[in-house]
Amino acid sequence: MVVLISFLLINSVSFADGPASMPPLTKKEIRAVDAFIKGQERIRSHKYVSLNRTEYRDARQYLLGDLNGDKFPDLVVRYTLEEGNTWTLYLAVFRRPSMQHLAHALVGGKGYRSVDLNTVANGLIEVKILYYSSYDGLCCPSVPGTSVYYIAEKSLREGEVRVDCTQWKPPERP
Repeated sequence: MVVLISFLLINSVSFADGPASMPPLTKKEIRAVDAFIKGQERIRSHKYVSLNRTEYRDARQYLLGDLNGDKFPDLVVRYTLEEGNTWTLYLAVFRRPSMQHLAHALVGGKGYRSVDLNTVANGLIEVKILYYSSYDGLCCPSVPGTSVYYIAEKSLREGEVRVDCTQWKPPERP
């Protein structure tokens, strides 16, 4: 019985992280990401003076993968800026080990779509997305899909978007 409980606890922890769990980063890398996001908070807060934008740090996702063909994996970060009662999702890409910022883009948010990192390979960042259906509340998008991003001309651009409506079912009404 003790072995079964230990097995379940160990596996529940390992499965909870998913594919976009945080890889081991150095303190220098974490400081560089923190500094970049703090700068984005300030820029966005000054641009829209009535709102104070802050990062929801617990929702940050990291993923490593090669985007530019060199021997070092690049770092992709998905971060969330909250402002008032809404939130916006961004992707940022950094070259490792120098932590040079390569590109960033707005990729989702409340009322638009939810985005989770999936894979980074062959110069593409694949993300899992959830779009809003006409039945969904603003908390909970439900229409699944995938999208890819790539770096072009020092900016992050969205490529192919696929939405899979075959897995989506409208809620049953009582």
